[in-house]
Amino acid sequence: MKANKKDRKEAISEIKFSPDDSILAVGAHDSLIKLYDATKNFALLRTIRKNLSTVSHFDFSLDGQFLVSNSTSYEILYFDVATGNQITGGASQLRNETWSTYTCHLGWAVQGIWPPCADGSDINAVDRSSEGVVTATADDFGMVKLFKHPSPVERAAFHEYRGHSSHVTNVRFLKNSPYLISTGGEDKCIFQWRYYFDRESAEASKKESLVDISNIADDLGTAKPAASPLKTQKTVKKAGEDEFEMEEVGGGDQRMAVLPFKGQVEKSKPTGFKPLPKAADKPDGNMKLLYAHGFRSFDTRNNLKYVTKDDVVFSTAALGVVLNKPTNTQKFFNMHPEDIVSLAIHPSKDIIATGQMAQAGRSKQIDIFVWRVSTMQMLA
Repeated sequence: MKANKKDRKEAISEIKFSPDDSILAVGAHDSLIKLYDATKNFALLRTIRKNLSTVSHFDFSLDGQFLVSNSTSYEILYFDVATGNQITGGASQLRNETWSTYTCHLGWAVQGIWPPCADGSDINAVDRSSEGVVTATADDFGMVKLFKHPSPVERAAFHEYRGHSSHVTNVRFLKNSPYLISTGGEDKCIFQWRYYFDRESAEASKKESLVDISNIADDLGTAKPAASPLKTQKTVKKAGEDEFEMEEVGGGDQRMAVLPFKGQVEKSKPTGFKPLPKAADKPDGNMKLLYAHGFRSFDTRNNLKYVTKDDVVFSTAALGVVLNKPTNTQKFFNMHPEDIVSLAIHPSKDIIATGQMAQAGRSKQIDIFVWRVSTMQMLA
């Protein structure tokens, strides 16, 4: 253990190292982000204030000079890491900034991830892939989704993946790796996904880019990032220049009702932005579930059985899982929308029946699925 700190009274909600690993930033429910010196036994450097409520997400710029944060008050705030001061004109001054990670769920590049009638709390986490061309999201509906990155067009198309039985609390791509990790809430599971990146298709789509890539960083890292106006001018605009704008909401519009961050989003639009028809298309790439870590046993019995001497079938979250012990690989039946709580095996040992919890609004009806082990296909 390198260090052990206990200097917060409220729960920690976000933690992240700077790109060079010299600074550890920690956000919490107390609305503060504290910066620690990782080179000096994590001594406290400074405290970043100004967020009005729980710090939900934040990201460092690629050079580690700046930090952007979201809060549960739907804020998008920018800070100077060296001083801890807020950059009140950050939305426009840092519009061409290259970010080391992109985990903020509010911002110009992730406008398209929000579903209709979202209330601002439906998406729990986002993460940009290492290639910079897709964004993964975790939502309250048990789905892991993939969108194009950036996704500045509302209601963008996506790939979605089932398996979690309740809200998904987090998603993260492993650094310089094709793997994604998702964590469930009530299902208490950790899923490992394999992301397959279609580089040829992505390169082709770049030719019809929704952004003029001569002015901003290329998603694949093939173009040099444009210099930030803040770095070249070494000035900070006066307070109030980029203050939040309140959007008037028309009758019947339930999508987050009020968007206090809308002004910041518009001002952070990169130089040379040119929306094109393919901006809202599905991303170039796909994912496959490789491994589900977890086993429901606290309220179920007899839900793990051998089908051969090498293969074990069990349930976890909303998945029927067939584990091959010699290879330690898994196959999945993923047609259930709710937690699987019962399992039965046919005498042939190639047919499985799994029952789930009652869905919301259907308390008198419980679905049972019958499927084949050898093909993982549903029979009834």
